[in-house]
Amino acid sequence: MIYPTIKEITKEKYNRYTLVIATAKSARHITDKAVAAAEKAAENADKDSKTNVEFLGEKAVTLAVDKLLTGEYKVVSAENE
Repeated sequence: MIYPTIKEITKEKYNRYTLVIATAKSARHITDKAVAAAEKAAENADKDSKTNVEFLGEKAVTLAVDKLLTGEYKVVSAENE
């Protein structure tokens, strides 16, 4: 069985299609932040030295689902924006 379940994440407030969109947008946000951090680290490094850029330990979608589950990211409907 997939953990967490759709019911746990949505808390039956929105449907799974909304969950898919929210997860995709959250994963894109997480990826963009990681890329920006990597670019900043590369800019700050000396040209002759090698840099140790720490990439995401988990996949962006996994992190997005976890953040939606914990409430760090929230689903906002179009009429509430």
